[in-house]
Amino acid sequence: MPPTEGAAWIGAALRARRKDLDLTQAEAAGRADVSVRFIRDLESGKESVHLGLVLRVVDALDLRMVLTRHHDLPPPHTARPRPRS
Repeated sequence: MPPTEGAAWIGAALRARRKDLDLTQAEAAGRADVSVRFIRDLESGKESVHLGLVLRVVDALDLRMVLTRHHDLPPPHTARPRPRS
């Protein structure tokens, strides 16, 4: 997966979690002690965000990051079979 796809995926996952918690970007930024601009950049998939600040946001949203070997993961955008009715 190219870095831009990974950054976009992480940003989308964090945005979804923030919304699940019914937090605005400003509220999430306050919890993580980062700027609203940082949250906006992170959620939009900006590659050059600071890892330490990303980890603050992850923690503030009550998440954790887990690393696995790339070949242990299913390929991205894998079509799933539809259940038969």
